[in-house]
Amino acid sequence: MRATLFCAALAFAGAAAIGFSSDKGPANNTRAPEVRGEHGGHEVAEQALRNYYGPTAKAHITSEFEVDGVHVFNASVDRDGARAEATLTAKGDYITMGVPEAMNTITPAAADTAQLFKTPPTSIIREDIHAFYVTVKGPENRPSTFEFDATGRVRDVKTSEELRADANAPRANAAQSRRMTDVTMQRFSGIQVEGVLIALHNPGYFNVPFHNQHGRGWAIINEQNDVAEWRYPEPIDKLPEPVRRAIDHDLRGDRILNIEQGASRLYRITQNVNGEDLVMLVNSAGGIDWISSRELHRASLRQFQPR
Repeated sequence: MRATLFCAALAFAGAAAIGFSSDKGPANNTRAPEVRGEHGGHEVAEQALRNYYGPTAKAHITSEFEVDGVHVFNASVDRDGARAEATLTAKGDYITMGVPEAMNTITPAAADTAQLFKTPPTSIIREDIHAFYVTVKGPENRPSTFEFDATGRVRDVKTSEELRADANAPRANAAQSRRMTDVTMQRFSGIQVEGVLIALHNPGYFNVPFHNQHGRGWAIINEQNDVAEWRYPEPIDKLPEPVRRAIDHDLRGDRILNIEQGASRLYRITQNVNGEDLVMLVNSAGGIDWISSRELHRASLRQFQPR
């Protein structure tokens, strides 16, 4: 389900060219919107872009549209001539934020996947996919987590089995635990770290669960303060209005266990394979969420089908 729904989300933003970034990239992908206004608009969205990318990249709005009554902007992001795209609402809430990357700045697991076809990538775009996550007690008291984008649309649903995937990860050693506790508490305000685990599917990263007064969250983070994925607990009144409306409508009657905002990372990797452009969406753990060759394969087979 995740790949299908994510591809729909990426329809908000177009493809971009290869670029280079520092070891953490220009964007603070754990920054919450600071400029959400009562009415929103072009200026609010432009300020949110500046807050997100900082001085290392220039971003400007290129187009606008509506999704279920929510005003949405597309933006072009330029960093030293390398281009990506971003999508956010008129209130300054982030949806997908693109960052050009180089091969030596993506996660080791994603870099391994990029080498499957033995041809160097012609383009790598990091996509920070921002969302709001609502965990409810579902049928037979099993928790399920609904992922909403900032327009209030459901992007994915995860079951309790998927949520427990890293529950048995080994703990980090004492020195790593001290270091990662400090790094995580500097990155996320007002939290108490519950432990430091080895991120099983992200070599060089740690899974750091934490909590605050609103609930529990976690981050996949390394010693260089690069956050591949994160969830930060929030009260429901801090969510964008379209998300609150969607919760009231789609989850009415369900018992809410936890609410988080956060982001997941995907790399859009383009390679030329046998004369064809092949595009993969690769997560930070190196898994392929989508690959264009599936569609190319279907198209190539049509010539053999009876008419």
